[in-house]
Amino acid sequence: METKIVPKSEPKAESPKPSVQDISATTTEHSPWYIVPADDKENARLTVSQIVLDTFDDLQMTYPKVTAGRRMELLEIRRQLEK
Repeated sequence: METKIVPKSEPKAESPKPSVQDISATTTEHSPWYIVPADDKENARLTVSQIVLDTFDDLQMTYPKVTAGRRMELLEIRRQLEK
């Protein structure tokens, strides 16, 4: 097996950090930005979890309404699948 010497790569330039103006200009009510401090992983995860839960609550999701006829049809389909 041959050993190759790989030259040390140049350090990558840091990406420009977005400013408050950049974030404000691109956030919308439909798709907001959230700034979560990442220096404390446990609290960052709790913060993100709360954002997700709040978003689900805002969706106000409900189960679809099913008519009696459709319910019978679905039960028949279930019976056929269980065979």
